[in-house]
Amino acid sequence: MQLYFREKQLEFLEQMINSVGKGSNFVLLFGKRKVGKTTLVTEHLRRLSGAYLTISSKSTPLQLADISEHLKSIHFTDGFIPSFKSWKELFEYIFYIAKDKPVNLVLDDFHNFERIEPEFFAEFKNLWDKNANTSYLNLIAITSDFDFIQRMFYTSTSELFQIHQNTLKLTPFAFSEVVKIMMINESDLPLDEIIKIYMVFGGLPKYYALLDQFDLWNKGIEEILGELVFKKFAPLGFELKEMIVSEFSRNNSVYLSILQAIAAGKVTVTDISKTVAIPPTSVIKYLTELDKKKGLVSKKNPFGTQDPSRSKFGKYYINNYFENFWFKFIQPDIINYEMGQYEQMLENVMKQLPQYIQQRMKLLVRELVQENRNHPFVTEVLGMSVAEISETWTREGELDMVITGTENEKMLLGSIFRSSQELTPSGLDQFKRNVGSFMKLYPGYETEYLVVTWDNPSKEFQSQLKEQYVRHVRLSDILMLTNYKPKSVKTVKLPTTPATKKEPIVVPKQQKINKI
Repeated sequence: MQLYFREKQLEFLEQMINSVGKGSNFVLLFGKRKVGKTTLVTEHLRRLSGAYLTISSKSTPLQLADISEHLKSIHFTDGFIPSFKSWKELFEYIFYIAKDKPVNLVLDDFHNFERIEPEFFAEFKNLWDKNANTSYLNLIAITSDFDFIQRMFYTSTSELFQIHQNTLKLTPFAFSEVVKIMMINESDLPLDEIIKIYMVFGGLPKYYALLDQFDLWNKGIEEILGELVFKKFAPLGFELKEMIVSEFSRNNSVYLSILQAIAAGKVTVTDISKTVAIPPTSVIKYLTELDKKKGLVSKKNPFGTQDPSRSKFGKYYINNYFENFWFKFIQPDIINYEMGQYEQMLENVMKQLPQYIQQRMKLLVRELVQENRNHPFVTEVLGMSVAEISETWTREGELDMVITGTENEKMLLGSIFRSSQELTPSGLDQFKRNVGSFMKLYPGYETEYLVVTWDNPSKEFQSQLKEQYVRHVRLSDILMLTNYKPKSVKTVKLPTTPATKKEPIVVPKQQKINKI
């Protein structure tokens, strides 16, 4: 599969290896699982050579023996490569050969040192302090453990405190980038089908590598799920089951119950506690583990929360789009899945999928508005340049969008509606009352109402909104900002406003040729 939208990161890594003439570098490369960290460094090493080592949970003697043989097989150096009796010996050797020439070394799953030999960190720090200024080592340490990063690199009592000179964080593809990838691969799918794919899989590169591997660029979400999830030996079915086995022991089924509850929409501590039938104090302990240790969930607070760490109004969400899908549809029915009832399960999923996507559509709307915050169309319909877009809620209600401006204390408060028919005169009055209850929470702002509708409302409806000073945006107009052009369609027009101009997508050539 091609390597998409990572050219700047590759240039950064190349700069690091080119700068080791001034001494050694320690680069911390991190990001979520499946975000493409290994793929990135594989391409980096293909271009500039070096050694790639994975630190696993195997015993130290077995790993060191494997590493010695691996270094011999890749001709890591022209000199003799010995057997290593300890990690200290390995790095003494690495620093020794780096005295005379630049050495490019990648250590994947760096956090596993803490599991197999935590005392090594102190030895490594001593070796680094002794040799870094006189050797030419470019060390890239990779991890997806955010709790490990915080404890080991940003806690002053840690042996590795601020040992790294540079950090590189990889993030998932944005929806607009997924759209471009579909275009690069000559997809002929309608945009609403790409939305379904994105709302199920999100932007992690691993899933689009599978679309490429199984030639699914022109297949709809039902066929994709049938190929990748709902069949015997399906790649994602196997992967998720392996993840569950590795992350959760048989005695910790509470974790799975909590994840199912969150995927089902029970996102507050109180609701989760009632769903899984354990006390709130215990739920918080498990949620902290899922957030800080395992990185599977994140806590969000209402817009404007003064002290997020003490907020009692936080909601919890599963980070990975596909894992949310799994715990919503598959894990609750895991017995039938294990029994191979794939066709029936897929049929049930497809019946529920429209509602599922509708409920999560606010994630995509907020993402697109934030990404296009300086686009003429966005500033025209919102009446301001966007500084931040979030959401908010209280015990009485919630709003899908809180948008603040960059130049003044202006705020838009709004919600997304499937149909303008939901906003009859009485429905619009109810919406304004709901928004009004939030206005008092932000007294320093000049607030306005905002409505986003999926459909194209009548002129009468639009006039009604103007009369009541409610700003209105069609979802289709927001989606057009992606400039999606299927292979069979010659032109795509942006929403027409006086300030809007056509902005064709330009895909840099290097993003189309970097093979891995």
